[in-house]
Amino acid sequence: MQMLLIALISATVATQAAAAGICVQNASETDYVFVAHADDGTREVADLASGEILCSAGDAKGTVAVFASRDDLEGCSRRIPANTTERLILFPHVDLCTWERMR
Repeated sequence: MQMLLIALISATVATQAAAAGICVQNASETDYVFVAHADDGTREVADLASGEILCSAGDAKGTVAVFASRDDLEGCSRRIPANTTERLILFPHVDLCTWERMR
C-alpha cells in the first residue's frame, strides 16, 4: 500500500511539474547538478537530491541536462517536448544516461 501511495504522489508531482514547461526530475539515488532550459523561456540550474524536480517556464520544446558537479563541462543532455518532465534514472558516465519521459 505504501509503495502505491508513493507512486501516485510521484505521478501527481510529475504531472503538475510538466504543466510548468520543461522539467527534469532526479529519479536516481545520487545528487547531481541539473539544467532545465525552455527554448522560449528561462534556463534554470540547481543541485537536485533524489526525487526533486527542476522546471523552466516556457511553452516550447527545450533541453534538460545533468552533470556530476558544477565544475564538469560534460554530462548528459536530452531534447524534450514542451510540458514534459524527463526523469533521470541512471547516470553512470558522461553521455550514458538512462532517462524516462513523464507527461
